Amino acid sequence: MKIIAEIGVNHDGKISKAKKLILLAKQSRADYVKFQFYKTENIVVKNSLVAQYQRKFFSNQFKMLKQYELNTKDLKNLLHYCKKIKIKPLITCFDLDSFNEVEKFVNLKLYKISSGDLDNLPLLYYIAKKNKNLILSTGMSNLNDIELALKTILFARKYKKSPPKFEKINKIKLNKNNLKYLKKMVTILHCVSEYPAKLKNLNLLYIKKLQEKYKLNIGLSDHSKSLLTGMIAFTLDAKFLEKHITISNEDEGPDHKASLNYNDFSKMIDNIKMTQIILGKPKKKISKVEIHNKLIARKSLVANGCVRQNEKFSLQNIAIKRPQTGKKPRLLWNLIGKKSKKMYKHDELIS
Repeated sequence: MKIIAEIGVNHDGKISKAKKLILLAKQSRADYVKFQFYKTENIVVKNSLVAQYQRKFFSNQFKMLKQYELNTKDLKNLLHYCKKIKIKPLITCFDLDSFNEVEKFVNLKLYKISSGDLDNLPLLYYIAKKNKNLILSTGMSNLNDIELALKTILFARKYKKSPPKFEKINKIKLNKNNLKYLKKMVTILHCVSEYPAKLKNLNLLYIKKLQEKYKLNIGLSDHSKSLLTGMIAFTLDAKFLEKHITISNEDEGPDHKASLNYNDFSKMIDNIKMTQIILGKPKKKISKVEIHNKLIARKSLVANGCVRQNEKFSLQNIAIKRPQTGKKPRLLWNLIGKKSKKMYKHDELIS
């Protein structure tokens, strides 16, 4: 499982804070650190309202996003820092101008699409047409939304034609061959767009549903406060886990409450690593400790009292006792009725 540490807007518009979060992600052993890159004017109208969980901090979505907007210089700075401390960057671009801007100075093979843009088919089409692989968050969506997104990416990558009409995309069949074609370029993240998400709403078994239906790499974008969700997702064979990271849950801002601080983020990864160790592999291998204990814990055939030479073995004169340094108990029935070739003392191993 690959771990994505989502910084999002938890840098609060401060590059120094963003770098600290990158370092914390690295120290917690995350595989990726993710940024949000957008031009506020391109993604929201000026009088747009905020979501309920954001109302404590802002009443206007435009002003909120503007405060957390990274410029190109900022993003270059952060990507350079990622390279310096050796952690992979991941970017969510919310508009085409921002994507094109990123492409001018860095060649990323993988981009993340937010749940809010899952049905933004023009954005998906354009990014996929540039031969980029995509991780799709699927909050607020149903299977029809997911399939339209997959069909759009398939159209852009496989057919590489000019932008199609919606009806043409919708006619594409997600058959076995097309899904196999998509497997190397698309990952779907089950997601509940609630901040923080209540445990009763997580419905992690939906991961199995997505795996069975599409045969693609499936993961989880988790907005809960639980440290257990990553472990559970791992047991469900999730390939990615995305989780918000913050310096402090008490910081002012819309996403800090739905994030994990460094200590909890690190514990979450510890739990996942431990789960991986505990689950092991789907085949039984006898360990060295077990081999030693096997000799002590298992049993052998021994004489039950004195057994004279030429005396016939029976259930009365054979016992099964530890350790297993002689004949195994499964050979008992082979001996019954046969004559002993020697005399055995009580508890002597039958050879």
